[in-house]
Amino acid sequence: MKLKVSTKEAVNKGQLVTILLPFILAFVFTFFIPLAFIEFTKNKLLMCAAGGVIIAFAFRNFIVIYWKLWAYENADNIHSLRDKAIMYRVISPENSFFGKFEIKTKSQKAKLKELEKRFLKDNPIYDDYEIPKVTHIRCSRVKMYINIAIGCMMIGSGIFIYFNVQEKNKTLTYIFALSGLFILFDNIRLLRNTVPSLTINDKGIYSSKTKTFFSWDDIYSTEFDTISHKDYIKIHHKHGTEQVKIDRMTMSLSDFQHILNIYSLRYEKNKNMDDRMKMRELN
Repeated sequence: MKLKVSTKEAVNKGQLVTILLPFILAFVFTFFIPLAFIEFTKNKLLMCAAGGVIIAFAFRNFIVIYWKLWAYENADNIHSLRDKAIMYRVISPENSFFGKFEIKTKSQKAKLKELEKRFLKDNPIYDDYEIPKVTHIRCSRVKMYINIAIGCMMIGSGIFIYFNVQEKNKTLTYIFALSGLFILFDNIRLLRNTVPSLTINDKGIYSSKTKTFFSWDDIYSTEFDTISHKDYIKIHHKHGTEQVKIDRMTMSLSDFQHILNIYSLRYEKNKNMDDRMKMRELN
């Protein structure tokens, strides 16, 4: 068996086929298929939206097994692959509710079972070389551009509905247009802010909000919290608690926690090395 695919490459391809493609299908059925109707109504829009969600869900559960077979056979570290794939929602956790909807043939089940024997081998310890010396936490520009595009399409949909809807009730027009305007201007505002919310390395965490640096020695713990559907990180340190908004950042919360753990461990490792050097100097 020739192993030639890195975890990062496999997960990136998985996100493309199991997340992006189903989203495009759902979007097409919701916003473009209705354009084919001569008489456009809210009921037809809702029917297309429901149909788009069902088709996207079915497509994801059909295509995910093909990704699993390819990735499990070619991944250089199958343990890391599974952890990252679950973290980035490419696949569902073992025995989860959504995992039961996967569409696979008997031959695919047999081949997958054979490939999963690789999990019985010990998980080798490997260096997470993907984590750099310094990590800047900021809003994802890709997400912001996508949101801007969505906002523009919502505004366009509102205008289309206004001139084509056969009913007198124009409520849907205002909902689409106002929501689109809010999404558009909110993300343009975020695009103009280039300062990272947090800067993290093996020395500690710097918050641009309060222009304060927290050494790992001063940090008791970190935790994530969701307030009004917005994600925040709380840094508990010896002087109090720093709360920083991390909504729409460039990584998942699980990935963020992993980065915090790595930098904290690097700090402890460097600290132990410094202590040993001091002991040698004293001797």
